[in-house]
Amino acid sequence: MIKISKTKYTTHPLDKRNNIDIYVSIMEMNELRYFIAVAKTQNIHQASENIGISTGSLSKAITRLENELGVKLFNRTGRGITISKQGVFLKARAQKILNMESDIKFEILGKKSSFNAVIGGEEALLSKFGVELASSINSLFPDSNVELRALKKNQLQAKLNNNEIHIALSTQKLSDNFFSKKLIDVKFHTVIGPGHPLFKKSKKGEVIPVKELLKYSFVTPSIEMLGKTTELQDSDGWRDNKFPRLKSYTTSSLRTLESLVINGHAAAYLPDYLVENNTYQILNISGCPYQCKQQVYLNIKSKNELGWINQVI
Repeated sequence: MIKISKTKYTTHPLDKRNNIDIYVSIMEMNELRYFIAVAKTQNIHQASENIGISTGSLSKAITRLENELGVKLFNRTGRGITISKQGVFLKARAQKILNMESDIKFEILGKKSSFNAVIGGEEALLSKFGVELASSINSLFPDSNVELRALKKNQLQAKLNNNEIHIALSTQKLSDNFFSKKLIDVKFHTVIGPGHPLFKKSKKGEVIPVKELLKYSFVTPSIEMLGKTTELQDSDGWRDNKFPRLKSYTTSSLRTLESLVINGHAAAYLPDYLVENNTYQILNISGCPYQCKQQVYLNIKSKNELGWINQVI
């Protein structure tokens, strides 16, 4: 339980603009956790499933917190809710308090400490580097819980800055104000599965002319799940302005994309970290001088903010 003296928040512009007097006397950590869960989803039922408590208990906890602060944290609109301006303010402060709690536990308990670690990034990066980081965290801190949250690249900076995620994986440095560490240089390859018409040729070591390749279907991401590409490149890094493909399939699911390739329905242009542990055949293509290249970065707010992060990175 956190004890905070009856001090008015005077630094936040909402206080003066809306003439709000926010006082906090005693605030339970669980109430903050419950509030964060609802704030993330803006749905009581979904939040209750995520954290494993009843909707009734969760609603009562939010009501207690609102009564104690004297403000509405959520606006009730019919059957739904939306976070209020005061709720947005508290969300950032609450997450910071929970981070402080985690760091205090780490300082006292070391590897026996338990905390919630949140790693955000594009889906493809999470499937490789996020899993590796989660494994490292769980190995060092067995009682910890790691959430892997798929996010679009334009969401990462704001969520890292607001303490909603602790580590952001991206194909670019997010901000000069953050600490960024390059994990790896990435190259893209054209791949096919065993059922593809070009599989036998490629397996024999034959070079495939790009004109022949372009007669066959490709599957491409409908969202930027593979990270940042340039304006001249498609969402998967291919130069369709120079070598237009037969894009028969598009998908927002990495698993679906991989299934289409493995089953021989389409070729795909993928980063090497997705290729290395799969049953893909990498094509040796002639007549195409372009290759997409990226860097993968680990981004955190500060090396000094959370002690457990330094143990991981």
